Amino acid sequence: MIPRERLLNLIRSEDYSFKRQTSRIDIYKKKGSTHRVTIMRQHELSPEYVERILISIGVSHEEIRKFFES
Repeated sequence: MIPRERLLNLIRSEDYSFKRQTSRIDIYKKKGSTHRVTIMRQHELSPEYVERILISIGVSHEEIRKFFES
């Protein structure tokens, strides 16, 4: 399981900022774009879910591998 804060730190480093929240998800938007990503509001996220999010925001496969190794 991946801590949610660790994923959010990487998302913020890719120029995404918090937009709004609902009861179960937070929505982040890329600056200067209309691309949005939704993140579940759980303390720990599954590796498969995190990988899908990272691919959707354009993180390279090598960076994803490094993210999981550290």
